[in-house]
Amino acid sequence: MHPDYRELLERRFRVPLPQAGADKRMSLHDAVANFVQPGQTLHMASTHTRPYGLAHELMRQHWGKDSKLTISNISMGETWIGMFAGKFMKKTITTFAGDIWPYPSPNPVVNKVWLSGEVEIEHWSILSMTQRLMAGALRLPFITTNSLVGSSMAEDNELAGAFRTMDDPFGSEEKVGLLKALRPDVTFIHVTACDVSGNAIITTPMGEGPLGAFAATGPVIVSTDHLVSTEYLRRHNSSVKLPAHLVSAVVHVPLGGHPRGQTNVGCEDLDQYADDYNFQYLVRKAGRGGEQAF
Repeated sequence: MHPDYRELLERRFRVPLPQAGADKRMSLHDAVANFVQPGQTLHMASTHTRPYGLAHELMRQHWGKDSKLTISNISMGETWIGMFAGKFMKKTITTFAGDIWPYPSPNPVVNKVWLSGEVEIEHWSILSMTQRLMAGALRLPFITTNSLVGSSMAEDNELAGAFRTMDDPFGSEEKVGLLKALRPDVTFIHVTACDVSGNAIITTPMGEGPLGAFAATGPVIVSTDHLVSTEYLRRHNSSVKLPAHLVSAVVHVPLGGHPRGQTNVGCEDLDQYADDYNFQYLVRKAGRGGEQAF
């Protein structure tokens, strides 16, 4: 563009951009203590990584307490096994509960508390659980699905009051599945970068992460590897997937997704890190020793 035209456009049409909003930074301890209450449903959002830093703080504060928390998570493996040992979780909503690396398998700690009835496990497929979060994010009471119909998982979740089957109202004579929206009280999410207000960059692969945040009825707690300026976010606006108005707390936790990795796709000037498979294996090995390992 010709410099004269650029100057004219900027002088006549430029709108002053606001600076960052409210500073929502707080410590790990305060974020969990202020926003997590007994009896709540907490969703651990899945992106390329998981909010492990926040999860460890949750375990520290509620370990051994009868908090009766429900934990929603796409996969309850790796570090999440500690939640089965901590006595504070009454139920998990998930698609898998056990060891993941180096291959999926049952975990003795999970088996013990599940078989004894200490922890209820509500099973879903990855697709149907993501669709439930999508319904919650869209503020719909339910959403339709082609998944699960005719399966034992459908029967179990119908008894739990979260699945129904109906005839196609438009006359195809097919059965349609109805999934109850999943709307957690609080969502934890770990992101690549955000500003102090909570506008957050979520790098690919995103998983269901943004849906889990939008579905929350209450606080969204963001932990982040990098704190950046609002101006930085404007330069990388296509990667900003979580707006600040949803966020109640921002916690700066470098490597907060460990032992999972974190990519820097779209913001290559920021550091990234890979999955720590050796650590995941050691967690698996420790779990073979039972609950005392945690």
